[in-house]
Amino acid sequence: MFEPGEKLPCLISDLLCGSLKHSDLPDWFVDSCGSLCTAELSDSVLLFLCHGALAMLEWKNGSMDRSMEKLLLDIALTLLTLSTRLKESVMAASLSRILAIWTASALDALQSSSENLKRSLSGNSGTIGKMLDYVYAHWEHPLDAVRHQTKLIFRNILRIHQASANRPIVKVDPFFSGLIDNLLSLEWHVKGKYSSLGCLVECVGIENILAMDRTIPAQILGVMSDQSFAPYASDLLETMFVNHKRHLESTLEGNTWIDKWHEAWVSPLLSILCDGNPEQATYVTDYYLPKLLKCSPESLNYMIKILHTSAESNVGSCNTRGALGALMACLRTARAHGHLKFIDMMHSGLVSITCIKQGLVHQHDQVRIDALGLLCESHWSTEIISTEEMQLIEFFISYNLNSQSPAVRQQICSLLKKSMRIHSLLFDLFTALTVLGLIAETFPVSEGKLQELFQVAQEVSLPRLQTLLHCFASTFEEIKILAFDLLMKLHPVLTYFRDPQQLQLLFQVAMQLSTSTKPYDCVTASYLLNFLIHQKGLLKTCLNNHLPLNTFQPDEDKSSDLVEENTLAVVKSLMVNLEGEIRQADKSLLQAATSFPMYGRVHCITAALHQLPLNNLTLIPEWKEVVAKLILMSYELSAVVSPVVQSSSPEGLIPMDTDLDSSERLQLILREIQPRDTNDYFSETKLFQERCRLDCTSEGVENICAEIRDEEQQTCDVTAQMVLVCCWRSMKEISLLLGKLCQLLPLQALPNCPDALITVKQVKEIGEYFKHHLLKSRHRGAFELAYAGFVKLTEVLSRCDDESLHGLPEQWLCNVLEEIKSSDPSSKLCATRRSAGIPFYIQALLASEPKKGKTRLLKMTMKELISLVSPSSTPPSTIPQVHALNILRALFKDTRLGENIIPYVADGMRAAILGFTSSVWAVRNSSTLLFSTLITRIFGVKRGKDENSKKNRMTGREFFTRFPNLYPFLLSQLEAVASTVDSGTGEFKLHPSLFLLLLILGKLYPSPMDGTYSALNMAPFAPFILSVFLSSPTTFVIPHVI
Repeated sequence: MFEPGEKLPCLISDLLCGSLKHSDLPDWFVDSCGSLCTAELSDSVLLFLCHGALAMLEWKNGSMDRSMEKLLLDIALTLLTLSTRLKESVMAASLSRILAIWTASALDALQSSSENLKRSLSGNSGTIGKMLDYVYAHWEHPLDAVRHQTKLIFRNILRIHQASANRPIVKVDPFFSGLIDNLLSLEWHVKGKYSSLGCLVECVGIENILAMDRTIPAQILGVMSDQSFAPYASDLLETMFVNHKRHLESTLEGNTWIDKWHEAWVSPLLSILCDGNPEQATYVTDYYLPKLLKCSPESLNYMIKILHTSAESNVGSCNTRGALGALMACLRTARAHGHLKFIDMMHSGLVSITCIKQGLVHQHDQVRIDALGLLCESHWSTEIISTEEMQLIEFFISYNLNSQSPAVRQQICSLLKKSMRIHSLLFDLFTALTVLGLIAETFPVSEGKLQELFQVAQEVSLPRLQTLLHCFASTFEEIKILAFDLLMKLHPVLTYFRDPQQLQLLFQVAMQLSTSTKPYDCVTASYLLNFLIHQKGLLKTCLNNHLPLNTFQPDEDKSSDLVEENTLAVVKSLMVNLEGEIRQADKSLLQAATSFPMYGRVHCITAALHQLPLNNLTLIPEWKEVVAKLILMSYELSAVVSPVVQSSSPEGLIPMDTDLDSSERLQLILREIQPRDTNDYFSETKLFQERCRLDCTSEGVENICAEIRDEEQQTCDVTAQMVLVCCWRSMKEISLLLGKLCQLLPLQALPNCPDALITVKQVKEIGEYFKHHLLKSRHRGAFELAYAGFVKLTEVLSRCDDESLHGLPEQWLCNVLEEIKSSDPSSKLCATRRSAGIPFYIQALLASEPKKGKTRLLKMTMKELISLVSPSSTPPSTIPQVHALNILRALFKDTRLGENIIPYVADGMRAAILGFTSSVWAVRNSSTLLFSTLITRIFGVKRGKDENSKKNRMTGREFFTRFPNLYPFLLSQLEAVASTVDSGTGEFKLHPSLFLLLLILGKLYPSPMDGTYSALNMAPFAPFILSVFLSSPTTFVIPHVI
């Protein structure tokens, strides 16, 4: 422990300021923390040194002296300095959390501090001013954690000012008045404004804010025409009217307060419901009205009275709801949230039957829907429908059944189903299977003679069992899962599955479905096979019908698990069929696509591997043989279908078959699928029917169609799409199978481990396979699905203890980056199709890296890519630059990288703008795509059609605080653009990057919160923009600079 303790604050202050002297330090401190004394402290060390001081030192209970006060201010200065440098997501989140801790510690310190510290922490002090600057720059940060901590920091700043002023609420305080004025002057599209105003309401009260502007409730309600802002606006309004109600109740006697409250909060609501636009009225009804009724249920009678009186004169029209429409909306919302019952409404005479009928036949569609919703929706699902309600529903149907609007008809059907408790078949089936599963779990089946309270299996008759089995054929995966789980709970006591004939029939059905041309049939087959794997008689069925005698014979002397034996038998049975189909496909891919697409078999094998008890395998030699053979068969199948998906035009290429007749037929298909000037080929199916022996040289070859016959001489119509679908689905299943083999089966921990099912060599070969197909495939469906399997492999490698395997992702990443850097026009890497699978390959390698670590691979990759796209003295090859731009675009779009990619946004934007000036079209095209991705990443997804909308914009200070390196770059680029004006002739020369610069600057706007803060001020941009504006065609520049 450091002694004397009084010197500890001074020591930490000296460490933070870099002015520590060795002479005053004890030896043990120098020995253990010597690096802190000699070297310049890194940002992370400074950050967590501040955290430690705030957490471990005592800041309250009268412990503050002058050294502690100085340390508190030094910590604040250090943290605010670090906020301009730490941009990585983890560090930014930690910094915001530590700043929030500092504000809490400052509050504690003010309880026993000197007047000097109170002046240093008042709202007008420099420290608090910089803290507010941090709030304004981060209240719309992409990280939720930073936004929440920023709100907490702002709330604590307000409390710090109150504590320093020794006044709980200051009505005329210049600091609060300035904050309120600045916040109200901001645009309502700034989301940070809502949370900050909410904090101010809690601190100074709503009366002080309404005193500055009484139209604030109406302004906030006006924002609710946009659904993205409706939740923020409704939350702020709730904070305001709850605070206002509390204030009025405490200051006024009796119920006299409610009239003022209604005038402030209910009257603007009724005005919008009567005369507002449809979207605004809908969002106000959905978000604001329920919260208002929850706060003051008695206000419902007031709203009904006002609207009922006005409904006689303001009925509305086909374009406006009027008072009658507002009344129906209020009544519907009140009943749906439990504030009103229909019977009570009728008995009390609040609303007459005639008024409801007027709503049911109103000209405005939404008014009719609201009136019907009043009858059909109830807070209590057990509420009985009254005779009056049924008569009114019948009255509605007679006038609205012939509505010509599909949207209105859909809403009518939905509300009527709610009223009659009618649900869809899927929902009934889902609910029935869920309930049966719960019953089976509550009353588990028992194979013994113990007496049970209830035996579920006794209720499962043969027709009911067949119904459960038919659920496997549902096109909804959830239904298959529920049916499988229920049958797994019941099958031990069902005699149906002990019959060898029934098992053989079900097994045959599953094998037939596994080779169906309908993709969802193979999913049904996989569920059926996975269920049959748990049946005792399945092994004998496989041996007798589908497996050669020498493939697998169980060892009676060796105990093995039933599921393991059956899984092995099923996998081998599928492999035997698949092996023959691969040989046939090698001869005729056309026949394979139409008669026995192989992807179904592979899918069933992958699904069967999920059933393996990995921790208790006994048939190790058999499984090692199966795994080795599966890997080889995957390579063979890939070799058959890869010529299609790796073609430069995979949508139209089919490789030559070795069979002569099939080859001639394929030539016809190739001729048929050549690029056309229209897209008729993709909008109508073209069938080829063979009329005579194919003769490619005959005159009528264009009218001759292809047909194939299987072994039973059955005719099959062929479409060219079927071949492509067969190929890319096969590639998909191969990738998933190889990924599962690496993910599910145990890796070899030691070089000579006898129980390993897959070796290091095999894993490396699988990695090379994925690399080959991701880097060579052209068809997006193929390399996207190869990517899914490759991700599984990289996840396994990142968790592997074997060093030779754990380091493979980094090795592969370095290799592909070197290959990209050295690529030229003769390179096999695809430079078109946005570099095809190359970005996916790199994404998969980076995805395996732990997100909470140091992200070393991501940093290395971004450094290499940024260097490739940056301008250099020697003109580089354009192909590496194109690849780097395409890869950067994919990485910036990858949500799994999260905020770890944000520190590189500035470099990416710089590369995109400079790349747009290239003379090579491919570079400009890739730069444009990268720029578009970065704009979306920075400003969010554009949700409206208005180009000048302020929704996807931010203040200049917030933008340049996040990306400070862009400030000098954009300024220099804009200066270069302004200099392109020929001063001699006055002719305007359009600079390539002008549009991009104006697009970025057009999304920035000055903030009233800027004050005198000028480090990243937008004023230096103004002269250059004005110069461009005055010297350029107004039709080009005006839309971007206004």
